[in-house]
Amino acid sequence: MERLDREKVAEMERFEREKAAEMEKMRLEMEHELKLRQLETSRAGSGDGEEVIEGDAGEDGERPVIVRAPRWEETLAGRTKRFGDTLRHVLPKMPTDVDQIPQYFENIEHLFDIYEVHADLRSKLLIPHLSERAKSLIGRLEVKSSITMMR
Repeated sequence: MERLDREKVAEMERFEREKAAEMEKMRLEMEHELKLRQLETSRAGSGDGEEVIEGDAGEDGERPVIVRAPRWEETLAGRTKRFGDTLRHVLPKMPTDVDQIPQYFENIEHLFDIYEVHADLRSKLLIPHLSERAKSLIGRLEVKSSITMMR
């Protein structure tokens, strides 16, 4: 009889251990799922994986200020790379013959219009296609003049 009681107690203890292990496993799975959902929610809130920086509360003191960091495509470097890659094999090199230079610039402007290149990028994209002489002339310009020309 005593032996049956001990077996019953041992079986109950084993059952309790199994049940505790199962509960612990379920708890860990639920924690993991919660973390995944929190991660998805934080990514969805920022839109397209862009970085969102939350600051202190706004002037009204009620809501935090959310500042969206610019995406790569919106930066000057990103836009320059995009159009530069697109136009790399389209834009011709600057001719050495002086008589052909006005036609060259008209063609360049026409290509920029076709590809809808923004005005602030045009001069930056043109520089690699200029002749060595034209590049050296641009290099000799004063900084203030060159910035004005680049715009």
